[in-house]
Amino acid sequence: RDQKLNSYFSHRWENISGARIIYSMPRQRCIQESLKTLRGNGLLFILPDQN
Repeated sequence: RDQKLNSYFSHRWENISGARIIYSMPRQRCIQESLKTLRGNGLLFILPDQN
């Protein structure tokens, strides 16, 4: 992945929609961020694998 491009689109998405992106890797961080979101009464939308 191109880190600069990824960062650009992530920030744009967050600013426009107010939604945060939680990446699946590293797994430990993914789990921590997901649980933090749920404990804060946030919504967690899990996209199915497209492959």
